[in-house]
Amino acid sequence: MAKDYVFNRVKEALRLHRGNTIKARQQLTAWTYEDPKLLHELARPHLTGIVAYVVDRYLRHEEQSKVSRPLPKSVLDRPADERFGRELLKTMVDGEPDVFGEEPSGRPVSKSKASLRHQDTMRMLAGKGRKPVK
Repeated sequence: MAKDYVFNRVKEALRLHRGNTIKARQQLTAWTYEDPKLLHELARPHLTGIVAYVVDRYLRHEEQSKVSRPLPKSVLDRPADERFGRELLKTMVDGEPDVFGEEPSGRPVSKSKASLRHQDTMRMLAGKGRKPVK
């Protein structure tokens, strides 16, 4: 019965707009504001996903509104390799992760020049001649 109702409304919208699917979709959307039964029948297959999304979104909003707590001093006194897991968890909870490549710790990495073999291979693949050195 429910599918019949929705399909009849779709058929009616298509008939009204002479098969124009874009206008028929707009008509169906407009009808959902006036016809709660149509809205419910359209949303029924997706209702559990919609509800789960709204609940998760609310929980994320609540977590972000909480004030961040600093790490205890006992954790900060440990060597860096022992603190790593705690700092990672704190970053995940705070919702302010480091941007990849912009982490504050670690020594800077210098770019190394491509090897002659790599350069020869790239030229060969590009069709620029010069056979690779073996």
